Amino acid sequence: MPAIRVLLVADDPLVRGGLGKTITDNPDYQIVGSLSGDQFDFEVVDLFRPDLIIWDTGWDPTSYQEIGKEFEEVTTPVLVLVADIQNANALWLPNLRAMLFRDASTEQLFAALSAVSSGVSAFDPQISSQWMNNRSSRFSVLVEPLTDRESEVLSLLAEGLPNKAIARKLAISDHTVKFHVNSIMGKLGAQSRTDAVVRATRLGIIHL
Repeated sequence: MPAIRVLLVADDPLVRGGLGKTITDNPDYQIVGSLSGDQFDFEVVDLFRPDLIIWDTGWDPTSYQEIGKEFEEVTTPVLVLVADIQNANALWLPNLRAMLFRDASTEQLFAALSAVSSGVSAFDPQISSQWMNNRSSRFSVLVEPLTDRESEVLSLLAEGLPNKAIARKLAISDHTVKFHVNSIMGKLGAQSRTDAVVRATRLGIIHL
């Protein structure tokens, strides 16, 4: 069986070096690229053709906001490393499949990589528990009915599609998709795309 191709993204060169060595010591995985955040965009993914991406977000939450916009257009499964629970709460990606703390053990890292490679999500228990508590406390009713187009966009969001894929599927522009997504989040009182899907599911608007 061929090794799983991993693209590593981290601003700190020491992190890239350490993670790279840890992963390549395991013959089941192959590092196909190691980049800083400002080198990454969705076109790079086409170049390296990874099976999954590991993104270390560093310690400063403001440093990953711009690169996060690039990740929103990526369909490759992403494993994110965060500094603390506050950073975890502030971050979501359409194709996020795993999230661990930056100080996760080697065993935890490989367990998450194995899960993602098998199509299974893997989140640190503290992160997943906090997310569920946050979503429950923020749950509210729909303040205004969704339009037919917004319902279509919401259904595709629930499938985990990024904006560009939604635009292609509905034959509309990326800008129009972003407009609909913002409108959906506003009507649902959601803090993120995923929060919108969770709220819509609880309201019976969509069924996963």
